Amino acid sequence: MQKIIILIFCSLFALQLSAADYRVLLLGDIHYDHLKYHTSAEGKIISRYSKVHVAMWQKKQPSALFTAAARQLDKDVPFVLQLGDFIEGCGATPDLRAQMMRDGFNAVKSHFPNHKLLAVKGNHDIRCDVDITVNGKVKKSNGRDNETYKKNFLPLLAKELGHQEIKSNYSVLHNNDLYIFYDNFIYRKSSFNFLQKTLAAYPDVRKIFFITHTPVLPCSTYQPGALLSNHAEIAKLLASRNAIILAAHTHQISLVKVKIGSNTLTQFVSSSIGRFWNRGKKFEPLAKNKDEFYSKFTGRFVNAPKTLDAKKYLDSLNIEEFTLYNAQVQGFCVMKVSDSGSVEIEFYNNDSNQPALVKKLH
Repeated sequence: MQKIIILIFCSLFALQLSAADYRVLLLGDIHYDHLKYHTSAEGKIISRYSKVHVAMWQKKQPSALFTAAARQLDKDVPFVLQLGDFIEGCGATPDLRAQMMRDGFNAVKSHFPNHKLLAVKGNHDIRCDVDITVNGKVKKSNGRDNETYKKNFLPLLAKELGHQEIKSNYSVLHNNDLYIFYDNFIYRKSSFNFLQKTLAAYPDVRKIFFITHTPVLPCSTYQPGALLSNHAEIAKLLASRNAIILAAHTHQISLVKVKIGSNTLTQFVSSSIGRFWNRGKKFEPLAKNKDEFYSKFTGRFVNAPKTLDAKKYLDSLNIEEFTLYNAQVQGFCVMKVSDSGSVEIEFYNNDSNQPALVKKLH
């Protein structure tokens, strides 16, 4: 039975199941797309788009990944978590992006019809390249369209939770573990206030999982500075509760554990780009420490101000573990939460039904 608890400052959804031990299926970036969302009635291309992701979905490579992931599902899996960039975005009009959201959600949901499918907002989920109209007024495009996401994607998530309406910042309580879904793409003070109030309201939960698309701790060789707004402040707050961060965005698997004061903050980043599924390539570390990580920085981001800031921030932390894996191998993850409170992650990258990686998060 589902119990809905509505707080003054946030909505929290309590999913009650009898099992003490449980598992959660994790999907990273999936970038749902099709040429029809970028094409006029006359067949003319009317927006820029990712040909790579269009081709990936036409070849049904993500479906093969989801089919393998669905084999892991059982009654001890309360929900499937998607960590942002559900769609490729860049639809030329709000209507096309709205259709992309609905079609993409239904395509993924078809693989997990008996499990709740939950997600956090990613940058591509609100990506646009034209002006939009809100309440009869034209808003110049700044590359983001939160309004279309609010009107079309959030109702899909609300339905999964059995609620009439949710906001892009929301929380789910399961077996006394708190899952906080954080929106990094609206006014940051609003999101940070939501986080503070939610944590304060639940001082005695067993585990806290912070669900975000953009990482909090540096872990990307391509864009090392692509971090959550006010990431240091958020990291300190989450570390005070020994939280586990589940993120995506980088298109690379990584695990970072740091000590902040006497507490530990853990971040696991996942990716589920279908074209990197079951390719037969070896899954291996790209960097095993921060110095190896720094040596792998590439392109124009090497000396970018944000990169240097991220490096300075990482140098200020007491790192317990830092492992970044090669980006050419991706798949899905199963997170196991035991009654004792231990948390373990399994990463699957092929159809063998054997994990390529098993790591203890807590």
